[in-house]
Amino acid sequence: MGTDYGRGPPETALVRRICQTCVSTLPVTGAAVSVMTAAGHRGVVSATDEIAESLEDVQFTVGEGPGVVAFATGRAVLVADLEASDRDGARSWPAFRETANRLGVRAVSAFPLHLGAASLGTLSTYRIEPGALDGAHLASAVRLSDTAALAVLDMIVGSGAEGGHPGAEENSDAEFYRVEIYQAAGILTVQLGVAIEVAMMRLRSHAFAVGRSTGDVARDVVRHKLRLEADTDGTADET
Repeated sequence: MGTDYGRGPPETALVRRICQTCVSTLPVTGAAVSVMTAAGHRGVVSATDEIAESLEDVQFTVGEGPGVVAFATGRAVLVADLEASDRDGARSWPAFRETANRLGVRAVSAFPLHLGAASLGTLSTYRIEPGALDGAHLASAVRLSDTAALAVLDMIVGSGAEGGHPGAEENSDAEFYRVEIYQAAGILTVQLGVAIEVAMMRLRSHAFAVGRSTGDVARDVVRHKLRLEADTDGTADET
């Protein structure tokens, strides 16, 4: 992960387009998508420019800022003017605000990337002039964040799939199983108290152990036919 100003590996293509769509359709200057876990691990998947990436990096470094709040609370953070507003505790982000001021950024927003119980990261935007996202623009930003969540999920699932063994999805199954895989991972994050990456790993490792596709295992988890235990070696009890 890292710099992705218009180019990047194929698996980030959709995320990159989402960031670019933010800039072309919303009253914002730049956008970025980052992944994050409950433990705080974070990485920039794609950013439209150096400023957007710098704003993400400072949040990772100091643990403060709109993206941190959006991920922790599961709701959008909208700050129309960093110099005048204390919305969502903006004045308690001294390092972030100092960086934003140095870069000429006046307004920021951050939207959590989540489906069900699991959270994946954030979609963030900035603008060089004060101003809030509202009305139709806010609704569009929410829809883009929902799309970004699915795009990041695709990236996580795709990067974890290993070809050539019984636990890998066939290409023809990927679209069909995508939502159920995510839903199952969300269920496991709650049941096992683990991060989304660990939940995905548990799904894949169990699928490999029993010789089934990850999608089939995910379907059983979603339908409550299968429960995976945190301390198992890849086996689980059918219910």
